[in-house]
Amino acid sequence: MGLGLEIVQNARKSLFARAPQYFFPRTKRLWGRSYVIDGANHISGKTVFNLVRALSSDVWPHLFRETVASDIIKADSSIISAFVVQRRLDLSDVRTGFNYVKRFASDIIERQQLSS
Repeated sequence: MGLGLEIVQNARKSLFARAPQYFFPRTKRLWGRSYVIDGANHISGKTVFNLVRALSSDVWPHLFRETVASDIIKADSSIISAFVVQRRLDLSDVRTGFNYVKRFASDIIERQQLSS
């Protein structure tokens, strides 16, 4: 057995001996033909962006965060929603949650005016 093949087989055994730590583990190309799962590392932001962008040019990764924030705010238009957004999106500062509230406030006001 060649040394190169033995190295590949040992690497494959060590990589697949343990379960991946992340739900979306990073993959590495092996000599341009196959992929090896690197379960100790998460996929990069660039990879996520490329995967999402491949779906449609109308979709971008931050759209998912904006959608979650808008759904929270539309369900509860009180001031508490900014704190819920902060916790749900794991934001470091509550002011970012209030920015989402400001952004979607016009939708809430318009919806309330239509219903009255």
